[in-house]
Parts: sequence; C-alpha cells; structure tokens
Amino acid sequence: MSTEGRRTQKDAKKYAPNPGVEFRTLLSEIRRGTIPPVFFLHGDEDYFIRRSVAAIVDRALDASIRDFNLDIVDGGESDTSTILALANAYPLMSERRVVIVNDIDKLPEWDRLPGYLERPMPSTVLILETVKPDFRRKIFKDLKGASSVRTAVFRGFFDNEVPKWIMEQAKQLGLSFTEEAVVRFHELVGDSPQELESELEKVSVYLGTTGPVSEETVDEVIGFSRTYSPFQLQKAIGTRDRRRAFVIIERMLNAGEPPVRIISILGKFYLDLLKVLDLRSRHLLESVTPRDENLSPGSVREYPAYLRFLDPPRIRRSIRSLCETDLALKSSRADPKLLMTVLIYDLLR
Repeated sequence: MSTEGRRTQKDAKKYAPNPGVEFRTLLSEIRRGTIPPVFFLHGDEDYFIRRSVAAIVDRALDASIRDFNLDIVDGGESDTSTILALANAYPLMSERRVVIVNDIDKLPEWDRLPGYLERPMPSTVLILETVKPDFRRKIFKDLKGASSVRTAVFRGFFDNEVPKWIMEQAKQLGLSFTEEAVVRFHELVGDSPQELESELEKVSVYLGTTGPVSEETVDEVIGFSRTYSPFQLQKAIGTRDRRRAFVIIERMLNAGEPPVRIISILGKFYLDLLKVLDLRSRHLLESVTPRDENLSPGSVREYPAYLRFLDPPRIRRSIRSLCETDLALKSSRADPKLLMTVLIYDLLR
C-alpha cells in the first residue's frame, strides 16, 4: 500500500483504539459477567458491533426464555416513550431483559435520557448502537459522560493492525501462519474482519486439521478461487493502495476479465470523481440526489475521500492514460496484460 493510502499506527493515535483490542477487552468483560445497565456501541465496523451485541445477549439471557425478554427496535421507526417503556419493563422468568436500539442517531432528541442514565432499570440491559454519532447533539453528549454507560468504539482496521488480527483469529482455529502466509492472506482478503473470518474458516476446513499455513496453502484455498471486480480495483486506486491494485488487476486478467471493460468502468469512475468534485465546490454534495447526477449512492458516499489523493489535474491525466491504453489495446499487438499493468502504474503515480 502506498504511503499516501496506508493508515499506520502513528495515524491511529488520532482515532479510536484498535478495534480488535477494543472488541477483545469488551468480550473479556462480558464473559466475566461485567454487564453495565447501558451499552453505547458505535463505529464504522459493523462486524464488531454485531459480535458484541450477540455476546451481551448470550451472557445476559438464557436461550430458553430469550424471546420473552429481548426487544429490538429501530431508532428511525420508534420514539422516546416506547423505548423508555421497554427499558423500564420488568423481565419475565429471568433476572434481566435486553433492549436493543439500532440507529440511535435517527431517534429525535431524547430529553428524558439524562434521567434514565442517572437511574437506569437495574434488571434491564439497554444497548444503543449507531455508526457515526454526532456528539454535538445532547443525546450523545449525555451518553459520553454518563457513568452508567459502557462505550465501545469500533473503527475500521488500520493496515498494520490486520496481520496481528489474522494471527490471533487463526490461533483460535488451531492454525499457525508463516509470516509470508499472513502477508499473502492480507493481500488477497483485505481488511474486512467479516471476510477475514470467513476465509480463515475456509483454510481450516481445507486443511482438515490444525497446523501451519504456508503461502502456498493460502494461494490454493483463496488465491485462485477469489474473484475481483473493476469496482474493487477502482477502490484500491482511489485509496492509493498500490499493492492491492496490482494484485487485483493480475487476478482479473488471469480470470479472463476483458481489459476494455475494465477501462470503461474506470473511465466512468474518473468522470464521476469530476462530478463529485464539482458538486462539492458548489456546496451541493450533501443535498444532491445521486440519480439526478447519474451517480450511485456509493459514489456520493465514498468518492469525497478519494479526492484527498486525486486532484483535477491528476484525474484528467488518468482519463488521458485510459484513452491511450484503450487505443493501444484496439490498434496494436502489444501484450494486453503488459498494457494494463503499465496503465495501473500510471494511474497510481
């Protein structure tokens, strides 16, 4: 990964704690029976939030009477009165009940929250979750400062945090990765903990036993069966992830993906970047309807981050490189794989 795109441990100091460490700490507390009356879980990485919620529910409620003592509501489809009524209800044939509120950020201002946080129902475990809380809102200020609340923040992994997570998860499956195998596994799978877990299970099933995992094993199980798309390629380019971009283009070409189709999709990617740049300059990005600009919702959501690395001159130069490569593919006898590799190099300069 390039120095522009790689998020390092030094950068991590500006952000929330390592999500893997945060998750294991919370999990350890839950398993010891440390269950506070209110949990506030937030962050970009939904995997850790879902796993945390499942662990809390498993520890707090017996499976046989769970249906009677578990309520799940959506912040955007509920109201304060309903949620407080559920939180203040008594459990049925159980010591505890659990109330989960998804997307708490969509709930209107909760004026009675401070009162509940000061005197939460002892027999209720209230779990509030969201992706990006706005701490300018009173509801989140109250949550952040309440002594009755256990807050856990789960951001996405930084690049240099992934190998350790892979090795820790592999150890739980009885697997031991060589250093080269970890690097290869990371290259092929990426940094999504959900995908990492899924692919590790594949390796475990493939081996049929515990033991060491080599780079060759990773290629056998994942490398040649894992497919990539032009959209994954454009994300790697947008984040300036050189290593992953070259892995993806090689795999796509070996799998028979037509180079002209790749160029066509990348061309739209750069044109959409120019649209997003224009909308942002006119302060319209937040209010625009993607369909009106022939943009996907993902473009409006993700592309602004790519503009940190891709300014207008670089975007125009990249479009020119795409056009030149497209012409060379159609009019010369040059090796398509070589042309596409050079193209990716030009796009990442």
